[in-house]
Amino acid sequence: MMLSMCRDAMNTESVSSVASNVGKPRYRPEIDGLRAFAVIVVIINHFNSDILPSGYLGVDMFFVISGYVITSSLSGKANLSFGEFLVGFYEKRIKRIYPALFAAISITAVLGFFFIPEPQINARTAIAAVFGVSNLYLYQNSTAYFSQESNLNLFTQTWSLGVEEQFYFLFPLMVWFSGYARQDIRGAKNLFQLVLVFALISVASFVYLYPINQPAAYFLMPPRFWEIAMGSLVFIGCQKQTKIKKVLEQIPPIAIFLLICIVMFFPASIAVVATILVVLLSAIFLICLRQGTAAHRLFSLKKIAFIGRASYSLYLWHWSVLAVARWTIGINKLTVIPLVLLIATISLASYAYIETPFRRQSSLSRRRTFTTFLATSGFLVSSIYCMQIQDYHLYRRLYLGQQSKSLLPENLVKRRLFIVGDSYARDFYTLLPENSNKVNYVLDGCAFFDFSTHAYGGKCRGHVASWSRILGEARKGDIVFAISKRPKPDNGADLVKMHDFLADILRPLRNKGVSVVIRIPFPEFSMNGHNGYLCQKEWFRPEVDPACRSVKPIMISDVRMVKKDFLDEVKGLLEANENLMLIDYEKILCKQHQCLAYDALAGDGTTYDGGHLYRWSKSLSIRMNSYIVSLLKGAQV
Repeated sequence: MMLSMCRDAMNTESVSSVASNVGKPRYRPEIDGLRAFAVIVVIINHFNSDILPSGYLGVDMFFVISGYVITSSLSGKANLSFGEFLVGFYEKRIKRIYPALFAAISITAVLGFFFIPEPQINARTAIAAVFGVSNLYLYQNSTAYFSQESNLNLFTQTWSLGVEEQFYFLFPLMVWFSGYARQDIRGAKNLFQLVLVFALISVASFVYLYPINQPAAYFLMPPRFWEIAMGSLVFIGCQKQTKIKKVLEQIPPIAIFLLICIVMFFPASIAVVATILVVLLSAIFLICLRQGTAAHRLFSLKKIAFIGRASYSLYLWHWSVLAVARWTIGINKLTVIPLVLLIATISLASYAYIETPFRRQSSLSRRRTFTTFLATSGFLVSSIYCMQIQDYHLYRRLYLGQQSKSLLPENLVKRRLFIVGDSYARDFYTLLPENSNKVNYVLDGCAFFDFSTHAYGGKCRGHVASWSRILGEARKGDIVFAISKRPKPDNGADLVKMHDFLADILRPLRNKGVSVVIRIPFPEFSMNGHNGYLCQKEWFRPEVDPACRSVKPIMISDVRMVKKDFLDEVKGLLEANENLMLIDYEKILCKQHQCLAYDALAGDGTTYDGGHLYRWSKSLSIRMNSYIVSLLKGAQV
């Protein structure tokens, strides 16, 4: 789990003490000390979750602290109008959040283009982070919270920024219209009751969603609202000397801290219980952390408080360093100390030269602050977006690893090659020279024969225009690769749809002398969450992931069973259309009696997710090109 960056809880802005009156804030170094503890346990968890299984719960502690501090900062605004209240609030958020975030996104994105062969998901997560919705993007893509997919995304940590930024759209309105900001007589009571109702609904949704939809429970703001709300309730409630407050203040804070430490060792299997416990304990800790106690002296130490003040930069950069390390040198006994030193160096530099100066920048006018923010956001988003577009190939020019090149002979290169289908059609990109006269109609998620106006949000309708252009532009000798994951032998409806479509399309293409190549369905490898991109040695990745060797092979008997069912279905089409050819992955991936996801002899993988071919693999590319060349040499229709 990634640490929530509670920006307001990570700056040096004064925080009202529990006993202080609203409008008379004082700096509480012990809260910075608590931030330091939270960021350290999260970093330990991200290095090795076996050491501290529930160290990710530092995120929940930061949510609580954030709610406490943000409520303090929004109180006592009676002299402001509603517009001034909101604009001033967001101006501060921009200065405190985005300079360090933009720096981290920019540098990390460039590193991603250097070391990741397919950087699209990372790039899109970065773009979503600029808009404060990376948590929604990760949820939409069904990213498993504790998976390797999450660990390899360079910007997964920004999900928590999204949660808080979405919280910031709601909470200031609650503060204003409850009357709390204007210090109305019933303002505090109104806000407390309003926040409490939302918090109860939120915690119920978290408990309900966790077992049935874990990504939703972790990535979305509504199931997280109650954690931030807990800090807000503590601040409001502690402004009055209630009986509950007096009782909680008598609890030794060191005892609560020890309980928090124990929870950090809970197994991930009881995450719901651990989450609720750490939120409640953090709230109680804020109340009983009084001056004169041993815990207060410990958390107020200057060096510990300094780590807390720098925790935002520590959070942003520790994940960037670790994620890039997973793509390159790895995280192991030999690299852990250099990585710790690198994290500390970059984070402190970010805190000293980016975060602090911009946060304290008072010379920028309000208009200039918002204008600069919008201009920088636009430039950053457009740059990353253009770099990751498949057809531009810009990211391929930056990638520092091995890159397979088209080995097609000159006579085949000169023939126009069309590609149409879903993401499996992208396996054939490397067959095509970058400057060839190819026509590319790859539509992710859509089978080449699917023209549904309802499936996949209607985007498959683009295939109608694609096939219309192919029928109009294709000439004698051209080749159309119609590639899709589907149809599967167990999906009769798709088989019928594919059969009927090919029957209609093959005759006019055959009359024009155009060949059509389709893919024989192939069983998928069980990767168990493992990422096959790490199965190829590079100069920056001297050792492949050990998990590559553990992927279970597929037996040829299983491959041929799938193939037989498919060939029985298309037998009539093959007999009636000599321009129809089949790509057989058995010829590419299988040796002797089994097919391998990792080629130990060549030292690289053959698939990055169990189904798609790893087209950046040099050895696989050579085998694939050789096979395709032999197949296409007979395509002289």
